[in-house]
Amino acid sequence: MSLQNDTFSRSNEAVFELAMRFAEPTVKSANETADSLRLMFMELTQVCLWGNSTDLSLLINMTEEQIRSLQSTGGDDLAATEQNILGNDLERLWNTVKSLRSKEGPRRIDFVLDNAGFELYCDCVYADFLIQSGLATEIRFHGKRYPWFVSDVTKKDWDWLPNNMVYGNLFPNASEVEMEALRRLGRRWKQYEQEGKWIYEQHPFWCTGHTYWDLHSEAPDLFLHLSKSDLVIFKGDLNHRKLTYDCAAPASTPFDVAIGPMASASGAPKVASLRTIKSDVVVGLGPNGDVTAKRLDEEEPGWKISGKYAVVLLSDGRPGEPVNFD
Repeated sequence: MSLQNDTFSRSNEAVFELAMRFAEPTVKSANETADSLRLMFMELTQVCLWGNSTDLSLLINMTEEQIRSLQSTGGDDLAATEQNILGNDLERLWNTVKSLRSKEGPRRIDFVLDNAGFELYCDCVYADFLIQSGLATEIRFHGKRYPWFVSDVTKKDWDWLPNNMVYGNLFPNASEVEMEALRRLGRRWKQYEQEGKWIYEQHPFWCTGHTYWDLHSEAPDLFLHLSKSDLVIFKGDLNHRKLTYDCAAPASTPFDVAIGPMASASGAPKVASLRTIKSDVVVGLGPNGDVTAKRLDEEEPGWKISGKYAVVLLSDGRPGEPVNFD
């Protein structure tokens, strides 16, 4: 746990910026408009997206200044970085989540987690907003039984985060106001677990060598479980690669084509991928995606591994249809 402890504690500026903004419960007012809710959703989706820039496995030798630059969560910074989202389904994603408000009964969103530490913290801030805004009533978080990579979220990491927010002493130089904001967040998240609004799960499939094209056939129980979700959000580069079979494909390849059965199988849920690009597989960039990829290959030869660029992609799936394993 020492690596996670060190990297999370070195994220203090971004941790407290978010804690100070979101520690107080959101109070729904008569003046709240759909546009204000949309803007908050857009901002926090990007916070969740770019939290993946701080992959613990890549940060061991980075300076605190470099980490702060990656973790900046200010609105102006996010507006500037949105131009680096090469495949951008943010508006479609908002429309999908917004539509849940009118749904009768439970509104469930699943997160297939990636990295522990600061990224998991951003995921939880995002999930907190989804609960408080009424966009979701239940969040299920899917971690791993053991780390596929050193930074992957496990049950120990999941428990460690709120416990250290509430009881820990990772930030000895923080003010009492900052620490109380962090403690409030941690207490609320622990309460969500007690109330069954947040549920952590770890299916053995996530630690197999199978791509997610095989999920339908190799883990039918998990596919059936995910099919009951209103939206499944896959975080990070490894999950994206497994979604797309880790295959070379033209950048213009539509996301729902690239993820195969996770989009086309009967009962497939709506699937979103929030991914900062750190490997060669790039799809979903639209009709001009091949041109964009060629230009970046010429202008920025390392763009596929730099983490500078990202995608937010959405598949509508085939929700509501009976799941068929024949």
